[in-house]
Amino acid sequence: MTKRNIENMIRNYIKDIVGYDPVKHPDSIKENNTSITEIIKLNGNENPYGTSPKISSSLNNYPIHIYPDPHQNKIRQKLAKHVGADILPSQIIAGAGSDEIIELLLKLFINPQDEIIIPEPTFGMYRFFSAISQAKIINIPRNEQFDVNIDTTIANINDKTKMIFLCSPNNPTGNLISISDTKKILETGIITIIDEAYYEFAGSESSVIKLTTQYDNLIILRTFSKWAGLAALRIGYGIMSQILVNYLLSIKTPYNINIVAENAMLLALEDKNFLMDRIQNIIDERDNFIAELKHISFIKPYPSHANFVLCEFESSTVANKLNLYLQQNGIFIRTYPNQKRLESFLRISIGTSDQMKFLLAKIKEFKHIK
Repeated sequence: MTKRNIENMIRNYIKDIVGYDPVKHPDSIKENNTSITEIIKLNGNENPYGTSPKISSSLNNYPIHIYPDPHQNKIRQKLAKHVGADILPSQIIAGAGSDEIIELLLKLFINPQDEIIIPEPTFGMYRFFSAISQAKIINIPRNEQFDVNIDTTIANINDKTKMIFLCSPNNPTGNLISISDTKKILETGIITIIDEAYYEFAGSESSVIKLTTQYDNLIILRTFSKWAGLAALRIGYGIMSQILVNYLLSIKTPYNINIVAENAMLLALEDKNFLMDRIQNIIDERDNFIAELKHISFIKPYPSHANFVLCEFESSTVANKLNLYLQQNGIFIRTYPNQKRLESFLRISIGTSDQMKFLLAKIKEFKHIK
């Protein structure tokens, strides 16, 4: 028998997929920047304060020898109470991060060449999962203020259109989609996924959750990675019709939420007031940061309802020089070298008060040497 080339056995379309471009981990940063003694990581939209002490102190107390509940009964009951808005436990499913729920939804709905609309720029994982699902991606550019162009979006919906991804607040631009615009898209009947990963930084009025009783094609995603500081444990959830939840429960892996993530999530709900106080600190720091940046001539900060700020610069050269200068001082932020529209932009996650003061000082230093 002729020896086969293992790479030739890989599905052809997989070979052409461009992987998601993740932010750098502190370990790799240290390896490549040995002279830096302290790292200020403002590139991943994580919670700079971490999670609550109640969660941290309990990490050694979980029964890790027992499989978690595959039906997520306790998780779903607690989340329904947390979410409110008359949402039932049967309308909720938890995932290993909201990424897993996105992947499950695409498995459930998408056939090869089904069309998925993605208003760009936005969270890169939508395009990544859509490509893996062999969907035809319809890119609708956002307008100058990075709002979704609703008329153009609706004009591109046809019989082949199956789904749309809308991030609100949008990553990396920080803006919201209005209830009225959401309704216009929902009225077309396509599967409408509203990713509310940064909902806690925008306030309850920013959510479209009240529309779930009116539209069975509405799916809302949320996460504990940002507000609760549980990014490493991978825990998120989806809110949708009971019919869809039942299908997702039938196709997910049995034990997709590990026992540590489950219990950390439950403790986060118990300690919600403590965590939300920290969220208010981040919101205050964000607003102060934007106000300070408005006094710096070569930076244009965009309004944000999330825990980051998108900044536009005079040119990609200035943006790249500032990014390099910050790296030399131990500060790491998000760049977009592979997105033409964002070449002259940088996204800065909000850190602690001390971190933001140090960052501003370095930006002002750069102003005089650029």
